[in-house]
Order: sequence, then structure tokens, then C-alpha cells
Amino acid sequence: MSKDSTTRPAMLLAAGRTLGFAVAFLLPIILVRIFTKEEFGTYKQIFLFAGLFMGFGQVGMAESLYYFLPRGPERAGRYVANTLLMLCMTGTICLLLLTVGANAVANWSNNPGLLTYMPTLGVFVALSLFAIGFEIVLVGCREYKFASILYGSSDAVRALALLIPILLTGSLWALLAGAVIFAALRSGTMVWYLGKRFKREFRPDLALLKEQLKYAIPFTLAAYASFNPLNLLVVGWVSTATFAVYMNGVTEVPIVDLLFNSYGNVLMVRMGEEIKHGRAVVGLWHDVVEKLALIFLPLTAALLLTSRELIRFLYTDQYLASVPIFTAYCPTILLAILPIDCVLRTFAKTRAILFLYLGRLIVMVACTSFFLRHFGLVGAVVFGFAVYALLKAVAVVYIGRTLMKVKVSEYLPWRFLGLTLLASLIAVLPAALVKAQLDLKPMWVGGITTLVYGAVYIALAIVFGLLPALDVRQRLRFILNPGR
Repeated sequence: MSKDSTTRPAMLLAAGRTLGFAVAFLLPIILVRIFTKEEFGTYKQIFLFAGLFMGFGQVGMAESLYYFLPRGPERAGRYVANTLLMLCMTGTICLLLLTVGANAVANWSNNPGLLTYMPTLGVFVALSLFAIGFEIVLVGCREYKFASILYGSSDAVRALALLIPILLTGSLWALLAGAVIFAALRSGTMVWYLGKRFKREFRPDLALLKEQLKYAIPFTLAAYASFNPLNLLVVGWVSTATFAVYMNGVTEVPIVDLLFNSYGNVLMVRMGEEIKHGRAVVGLWHDVVEKLALIFLPLTAALLLTSRELIRFLYTDQYLASVPIFTAYCPTILLAILPIDCVLRTFAKTRAILFLYLGRLIVMVACTSFFLRHFGLVGAVVFGFAVYALLKAVAVVYIGRTLMKVKVSEYLPWRFLGLTLLASLIAVLPAALVKAQLDLKPMWVGGITTLVYGAVYIALAIVFGLLPALDVRQRLRFILNPGR
């Protein structure tokens, strides 16, 4: 199998996802300049519950298509029809729960204004769940170019469907109506395309449905256990305006998910091949950890150094209270250096994944309210990081000792990580000195500081042998293109 057999499809999908991430990242930056804190907090609450119900409503059916479509292309239409049937059922259940339980959701969120949005939100969730597997079908059928286009264009159109009504009316109702219209158009387009593609094969098959459920249910239990309840617990603890401040503080950095998923996918493929031939995989594990560390360690340091300027630039001065939350949240990026789930899935240790995440879920639910009460939002975020870090540490020990059977000195590439951390920390000093001399707008202060930091870090990485001087361009290209 040639390298391009995985590289080209992966890069096509990454390109589409990059556009989607960029659009999703920009939307709240625009909305925060239109809405009041209460309105923006309500917007965040609405889509928090939308994401929650969509996550639980998938019941692993859409993800199961990654497994079944390549293995049974002649039955693809029936697999897809079964998936849509189940998603239609779970979407209807979500609609009923959000409608009947509207009072409970509003009370939990300390926001009576949410009450009137819940039935409409239920319609949006039902329609979105129904069409959630569109791109997965395309990938499973090897239509990578179409999937890439759909990833990017779908998120772009969704953003426009939400943004244009807001710009015209300034109403949160208009935003939600735009979301429903988009979800309906996406669902209709999907049904038309799948019917045209699969023709008579596009029909349910109960025998195949049992096979799909047998695969999907264990996967679903592990996915449910991996749910991070922090945002849901916070929304029940603070006011709507404070929740807006909190959500801007826990802003996700798009490149983290993009690179983590790209490397994780490649790691599972390569590791699976090595295990099949009875070869050691610790070298692959070290290689991926090193490359992620080379990016995420300095990224975390740079974000911490410019956190105030970044929040002011993205969300304006009215959200300065988000800065300490963002500062506390940034270290979670470091945990993405360790793609433990990918290794455990490759070794088929789904039970270990279930136990690890179930333990985190129990601890978070039991203790988060204590940290919120005594240490505020920053304390809750730090506690969430500590629990997740402990989970990762336990997983690394399990992977090294039980699965890879290596010494503690080989659990991780300790020397490389130490030198990368040292380079990341040393680079902070000159960047901080330059920043202290600047009297410019936040955008320019943050940009210049980041450029100085990046230049010093790269120089130190070369000096420390992390990034050989004669091979910098090739190494950077390889870091950003893990399939090669």
C-alpha cells in the first residue's frame, strides 16, 4: 500500500475540516459583538444543550458506518438506511425530551428565557441528528473529495444561516430559525443524494440492524463515559451572563483538534499494521508524542503569554473576566500530546477506555460543585484539568507496562519532552521583555509577541537538536502532514 493511499484522503478531509473549524471559531467572535452578555450566554446555553443531546442521541450508529461500509459495500444502502432509521427515532426522542423537559432545562440553567426556545431547539437537534452521518457515508464510500467539500461548505453555510438572520434582525429567535432551516435543507439534500446513489438498496434491513447495534452499543457506552460534564455543571451554577464569560474562557483552539485527530488516525493505522506483523510499536508512540509536543508545548506557552491580548482582541474588553479562566484552561492543550484513546482502541482495549472515562465522570460529578463553591470558575477548570491529567497518566502507565511491555524510561520520550519544555519556557523570557515595551492595540501586541516567541523557540529547537537546522523545512512539512 502506497503512502499516498492514506495521505491524500487524509489531507483532503483535513482541508475541509480546517475550513469548518475556522468558520465555527469565527461565528461566536462576531456574535459577541452583536449580543449582550445575557443574550450571548443564552446562545451558548442553547448550543450547549444541542451538542449534549446530539452527542447522546447518536448511539454510535453514525460512527459504526466507518466499520461496516468498507467491509460490505454491496450492503451499503441498507446499512445507511438502518442508521437513518435509528437516528430518526433518537432525534424524535430528543425533540420530545427538550419539549416536555423545557422547564427542567431552564431551571437547571438559571435562565427562564430558555423555556421558549426548547421546542424549536428540539426540532433543530432532531434534524441535525438525522443528517449527522452524511460525511461519514461519503468517507466510507471513498468519496473523499466530496466529503472534504461537504465538511467545509456545510459549516460555512450553517454559519451564514445563523449569521444573516442575526444581522438583519438582531434576534436570537432569528438565529435559531436559521439553524432549523439549514438543518432541514441539509437533511433533504442528504436523503435526495443517498436515494439517488443507492437506489433500491436504500432500505432498512433488520438483520443488518442487529449486527450494527451489536457493534455500536459497546462503543456508545464508552463514548457516554468519556463525556466531560464540566460545562453542564457550570451552567447550573452561574448566571447567564457569567456563563458567557466562562464559555469565552474555555475557547477551543481549532488547530489542536485538527492535528490531534490527524495524528491519532495515522497512529492507529500504522500501529495496527505493526501489531499485525508482530513488531514493536513503542517507536511509533514516541514519534507521534514528540511531534505533538513540538507543537503543543510552545503553543500553550504562547497562549498563556498573550492570553489577555487574545481575549481582548477576540471578545472585546467587556469579557476581560474571561482571561483568568482562559489562562487556567490553556494547559489542557498539553494533554492532547498523549493520544491514549488511539492506542487503546488499536489494542482493542475498549473496556479500559470505558473504566478510565467512567472514573473521571464519577469524580467530576461528585466534586466539581465543591470546587465551584470554594474556588470559583477558575478552581473548577483547574480541577477538571487535574482529573484528566491523572487519567492520562494512569493510561500511559497501563499502555507502557501492560500493552507495550517496556521499562518506565520508555513509557514516553522523556529526554525529547524535557528539551522541548525547556525551549518553550526559555523562549517566554525575550518575548515577555518585548511585550513589556509595546504600547499598541491588543492585536499588534499579541501578534508581535507571538512572532518573537516563535522565532526564539524555533532557534532553540534547532540548537537543542529538536529541529535540525539543515532540515527545518522538511521537518515542519512532516509535522503538519503526519501521513507522509
